[in-house]
Amino acid sequence: MAEDVIFLDPPPFSWRSRKISIRPARWYVVVELDRDGYVDVHGPEASALPAEIVEAADKLRSAAMDRIYLDGYTGNFLWGGGDRTITLFMPFPYVDDTVDALRSAEEERNGSKLDALASRLALPIGDWLLPGERQLRRGVDFDARPHTFLRFLRAKAHHQGLRLNGRATPSGVWIRPQLSRIEKLSRAAFPEEYVDRPDRWSRVPQTDGPWRPLEDRIRDQGRSDDVSPVVFRQVKVRPTVDCPCGFRDAFAEFGIGRHEAQHELWSIGLPIPGNINWEHGNIALVTPQSGVAWRRLVAKIALAPKRENGYDFTTWEVGDQAKPSLTNRRAYLLRFQRYIIGYLVAEDRDHHRRWTLDPDDPYTGDDSTTRPSIDLIWTAAVHRGKAVGSALVQALAESAGCPQSELSWSTPLSPAGQRLARRVSPNGIWVH
Repeated sequence: MAEDVIFLDPPPFSWRSRKISIRPARWYVVVELDRDGYVDVHGPEASALPAEIVEAADKLRSAAMDRIYLDGYTGNFLWGGGDRTITLFMPFPYVDDTVDALRSAEEERNGSKLDALASRLALPIGDWLLPGERQLRRGVDFDARPHTFLRFLRAKAHHQGLRLNGRATPSGVWIRPQLSRIEKLSRAAFPEEYVDRPDRWSRVPQTDGPWRPLEDRIRDQGRSDDVSPVVFRQVKVRPTVDCPCGFRDAFAEFGIGRHEAQHELWSIGLPIPGNINWEHGNIALVTPQSGVAWRRLVAKIALAPKRENGYDFTTWEVGDQAKPSLTNRRAYLLRFQRYIIGYLVAEDRDHHRRWTLDPDDPYTGDDSTTRPSIDLIWTAAVHRGKAVGSALVQALAESAGCPQSELSWSTPLSPAGQRLARRVSPNGIWVH
């Protein structure tokens, strides 16, 4: 289905013309009646749609969105109010009927087709959430995948103040709606607000219905009967605020999700994404001329040392296009199973000095030989002390065809970097 625009006024067409636009998306089709310019020309009083038509459109939109969510869509919808623009999100099979209903509503001021289409799309949510335990069968009561259908029902039950005890099976779902604890307290405190919504879910007698299949996690209804309440106390502790992964105020409410993602990268490494084809070996050499997926992968792993050490800038930029580097900048990635646990970035430099690795000794000499120069080495936290850094340095030296003692190191070196440098070059190193 392609995008289309249907004009409701005779030509010539302009911004004043009323029109219905059709814009397909992945999960649904946006069908929109645009009468904004028409209202500006004729005046809001003369061109306003009756309130019952706007209400019918709202009803149709709600029913259609339920259908789309039931198909598995997990995103959001955005639309405006009023009668200048009526935006509907429709499943693909109902596009033609929607266009016809909007045309009838605009030209004939008749909302019956909108009401009829809303009735066709309406889901029996009230029947699905009736009290008691029962099975809803796939292909009979619903057609969606059982897990998707159960997720949809849970959301609808939550909106009604219900807690849905449910389980999906290949043939359907087993459900038992119950009032949530908050809903029970609200009903007890404000009974006048629930006169038209009586409690039908509490104290539902057990019936001799179909046998519910057992599962590994058996939920006995009486498991919490006659138990002792949990006792709470307050003690003085001084937990840390900042995390070693580099996340500041790591346990504040706003940063929980972001901290978890950063901490996973810092501690065990970066999972190799599905769009990366890494077939052979455990070290990959990436340059600014590599594919964009590889360049983005290096940029993501480069965030770990930046955040951990508080650097102002990352050591790798993706770049808009693949292009050669004047200094032969490259990155070495070391993987373990499906995780990248080591990262080294280097480039060729021609200005170096000698250092004995003694903190009290100054740098000496002035060498202009072009050497591979290590800008940064990083290892995932749980793999530190396992010769990951040494393997990366060895890979750099072998690629350059020189001894490890002839490599150059960026200063200042961290204590861990100094220990690594002493292992690979105990008689001193070149620095830049």
